[in-house]
Amino acid sequence: FAMSEHDKHKQKLMSPIVDMKAKVSSLGATVFFLQRKEYADTMVKPSKPSDSKPQVNNVKKQATIDPRYAYQQWNVGKKNKLRLRKDRIFGVDGYKVYNDKRGGGLPLHAAANSSTAAANNNTNTVHRAQRDINTIHKIEIMENDPRSFIISWIEGGDTNNNMNNNGSNREPLQHYLNNIEYGCETVEDCRDIVNKIKYILANPLPQDKQAR
Repeated sequence: FAMSEHDKHKQKLMSPIVDMKAKVSSLGATVFFLQRKEYADTMVKPSKPSDSKPQVNNVKKQATIDPRYAYQQWNVGKKNKLRLRKDRIFGVDGYKVYNDKRGGGLPLHAAANSSTAAANNNTNTVHRAQRDINTIHKIEIMENDPRSFIISWIEGGDTNNNMNNNGSNREPLQHYLNNIEYGCETVEDCRDIVNKIKYILANPLPQDKQAR
């Protein structure tokens, strides 16, 4: 048995535990508590397993994009057929290469895949805003300038309208290579662009997925 804390202090005792042989009348206490004593070899019953099922994280994992296919863009200088340099933004993702004047509205890949209204707000007025990356025949850093690279684009091929005005079949255009030179701001930018495109060409993404 154990007496209350009040009685323990009242009787000036060190412990509230009552000797089983002591007479209650001699203790001067009025309230006692039944206390179970546990020994070192006391068997402890295992607790019952909880019936509740473990919580399942219902948050769906978001698909992650391999950074080697993720969109990136750089400032470049593009040389036209007259060897005149034009400042451009050069963008690359797993499927396409983007081309825009600097200071355009939307990011290149966003404008290309946005609604018509949003795309109209973009200031892109270049002749060809994007190309499929698989139309690159070859890309190399120029030997005489480590900040410049050259792309051999595959041009021509089948036309969308294969009928002449007189209704006869139009001969498909022949493929040819169009070499375009690009200059980067740094050697590192040039190397990053070339390495990224070479990796994507060597490890193409499936056509039924998007790398945005």
